[in-house]
Amino acid sequence: MSDLKNLNTAIEQSNECVIITNIEGEIEYVNRAFSDVTGYTKGELIGQNPRILQSGATAKTTYERLWNKLKAGETWRGELLNKRKDGSNYVVWATITPVLDENDRITHFIGVEEDITERKADEEKLHFLAYYEPLTSLPNRFHLSELMQQVLAAHDGKHYGALLLVDMDRLQHINDARGYEFGSELIKRFAERLKQELKGREHTLAHLGADAFAVLLPEDASSIQAAKNKAEAVGQLLLATTEQPFHVMREELKISASIGCVIYPETNVIMHSKIEAERIIRSAETAMHQAKHKGGNSFEFYKAKFSQQVQQQFEIEKQLRHAISKDELELHLQSQCLHSGEVVSAEALVRWNHSRDGMISPGKFIPVAEQSDLIVDVDRWMLTRVCQLLADLQKQGKHLSISVNISARHFRKSDFEDWIDALIKEYEIPRKSLVLEVTEGVLIDDVSDVVAKMQGLSRQGVEFSIDDFGTGYSSLSYISQLPVHELKIDQSFVQSIGDRRAGDGVIETVISIANHMSMRVVAEGVETKKQAEFLFKTDANVVMQGFYYARPVEATQWRASLK
Repeated sequence: MSDLKNLNTAIEQSNECVIITNIEGEIEYVNRAFSDVTGYTKGELIGQNPRILQSGATAKTTYERLWNKLKAGETWRGELLNKRKDGSNYVVWATITPVLDENDRITHFIGVEEDITERKADEEKLHFLAYYEPLTSLPNRFHLSELMQQVLAAHDGKHYGALLLVDMDRLQHINDARGYEFGSELIKRFAERLKQELKGREHTLAHLGADAFAVLLPEDASSIQAAKNKAEAVGQLLLATTEQPFHVMREELKISASIGCVIYPETNVIMHSKIEAERIIRSAETAMHQAKHKGGNSFEFYKAKFSQQVQQQFEIEKQLRHAISKDELELHLQSQCLHSGEVVSAEALVRWNHSRDGMISPGKFIPVAEQSDLIVDVDRWMLTRVCQLLADLQKQGKHLSISVNISARHFRKSDFEDWIDALIKEYEIPRKSLVLEVTEGVLIDDVSDVVAKMQGLSRQGVEFSIDDFGTGYSSLSYISQLPVHELKIDQSFVQSIGDRRAGDGVIETVISIANHMSMRVVAEGVETKKQAEFLFKTDANVVMQGFYYARPVEATQWRASLK
């Protein structure tokens, strides 16, 4: 009796629900945990059939398998979605076992149940976070990739679909201006707009994160061209939908989007659907970046050359980083002369002497460097070499200035002014011997910051030159605020000498402006005697730079030419 009492106590105090029914299915016993979970008292349950707990959400086939097992005298295990007394649903992991008498006849059923409602809710949350974007509740990139894998695995080799990647233009600018809460609300409004426009079309809309969305169109086109026609129609529809303003936090604003599209599959031989799915998504992203590069609010189909360009740029960037660390860059200089041929200054130019490929054109690697902070490393390498050269020239009694073009990205660095000051002090060069060239584009980004940095360095003696003057945003009101010491006439105007309007008139105007503002003038791209004579007659003090006087040469050769 003592053992039986202990067993009863253990069952009553167990955290697991225990239920016993007779062969007719009438409940004969439930423990305290069963009552706590279901909300029913023992008195309300005894004599009832467990059907009282059914929610209607458990599949009929589950009950069929359950009874087939029990009738065979076997234990059944599985999940049941039940209903409490208050009407709320809960999930249990149930183990139901038939009780047999000495003749192996079933007399009772014992069920032991664990309430796994919270665990199931946690699993569902994890599943949601793994497969959906929380902000919009749309499938995320991982989910999209899995869906594409399924589509590709079932590809019949006869039909084509399309993937469109839709990216909101200038979202970062909006976040900076209005804050991330505003930006998040805008993203949700944008997602709702896409859903509305795509309603009635067979598609999968996914949110790949931040400002990027994807639209997967099914493989229902019988040719690539038909798939393109359908995709472009959808793309233009989505671009048109952004023409209507969005209302966010009692504010109205208009945005645009850039759309990249790829037709899939591009080959009928699909070796690995997962790899192929990711490649298709990347191709759509590449096309989208091309659309954004065109200024946004445009649609672009993927072309193989896009990936080749991206791969080439990636390789150039990787190898350029290596080149800087291994000192493969070379300092070249092009002399700047008076009409007589006297060298008065020079412009520093960077060249890349690749260990395998030889000389690589700056036009090939500088644009790649400018897309990242790598251009800052190139700038600082150049400035360091120029200061070393200026220090050597000073020791030899040669008092020349050298100009170095400074990238906009480098100029905007918070430590730019201090870094230049420290470099000049390290090499003990006359400050006026270093001329920093900036383009007009630098001047219009943040005028107050630009003015502060230029004035700070100018007070220390560093001089500034405006490169390619007249080709950009030539605002005299900006330039008059800045400590500019030199204007460089762009070579396009020099090449137009002889054309009174396009060349001569512009050059005469620039020289007049420079003289009135006490600035030097350097004319770039002087290649003929006629050009040199015209410049000299316009102003005898114009400094000339071009093949007519000197070609760019390596620093050692340039120094030797000064003798």
